[in-house]
This record gives sequence, structure tokens and C-alpha cells, in this order.
Amino acid sequence: MDIKSERHINNSKRLTRIDDNEIVVDYTFESNEALYDLCDLSGSILISGKLNNSTRIDVSTLAKGVYVFYIIDKGNVMKERIQI
Repeated sequence: MDIKSERHINNSKRLTRIDDNEIVVDYTFESNEALYDLCDLSGSILISGKLNNSTRIDVSTLAKGVYVFYIIDKGNVMKERIQI
């Protein structure tokens, strides 16, 4: 799979936002099979799962820092750096 797009911290069209120790996914899914991975900067997957239209991911147990959030949807991979 190729990485389709990368969203940066200052980009106004973000895939996610942080709200009260949760990642809120603001992405419109193309399929019902969309998946996500939350990785540290070394590439280790910390949290993964299936996305749905109201996905909220609890990150309260993670240390504050910068992470990479991936969405895999219909063969497309999008990634965004997020700060928790």
C-alpha cells in the first residue's frame, strides 16, 4: 500500500483531533472496513482497531508526546502526526 497523504500538525484539514484524552477521528470513511494504527515515532504499533463513524480512541494511558496515526481505508493509507 502506498501512503496517499500525510497531514501535518498545522494543516487545517486534519484527520483527527484530541478531546479530553481521546483521539476523535474526523475522517469520512470510504468503506466499512477502515482500520487504524497509532504508532510511536519508532514505528511500534501501540493501539489499533477498526474505525466506524463515531470512533473515539482512549489515549489517557499514553505518555504525552508525538505519535503517528494511520488510517487504512480501501487500500489507501493516510497518516498524521498528532500530539497528545
